[in-house]
Amino acid sequence: MADERISGKVVRVLNDKELVINRGSADGVIVGMEFAILMAGPELTDPDTGEPLGNIDIAKAVVKVVRVDQRFAVARSFRTKLTGGLTAFLAVRHELEILDVAAALEDEIDDDAWIISTGDRAIESRSGEYLPPMD
Repeated sequence: MADERISGKVVRVLNDKELVINRGSADGVIVGMEFAILMAGPELTDPDTGEPLGNIDIAKAVVKVVRVDQRFAVARSFRTKLTGGLTAFLAVRHELEILDVAAALEDEIDDDAWIISTGDRAIESRSGEYLPPMD
């Protein structure tokens, strides 16, 4: 059986933690499903032959569906990071990830490419396979 994943696009960015994708319950989307918001990474070249190998998908973010309509779904960032500096052991806070992620490949990918926007590809993510950078 082929690995069939639900894929679509970002319809609208609602705020720095939520977005809407153009797939909903009619497409099999359910609450709790995760989607990676993707961009094409830099061109890969075989170091031995110089032959172009193509691109790999790089996740800008991974979001979790929190609301589903028949034709669209609202998804929200859900990964957290610890904050608190030197007193972290006294005042540990979990902060929700901001979707405009920092560039991990600054020299190869334009900073603007990391900004999530309408038309970005969204693909169902399973088993934590897409791990975007967190600042």
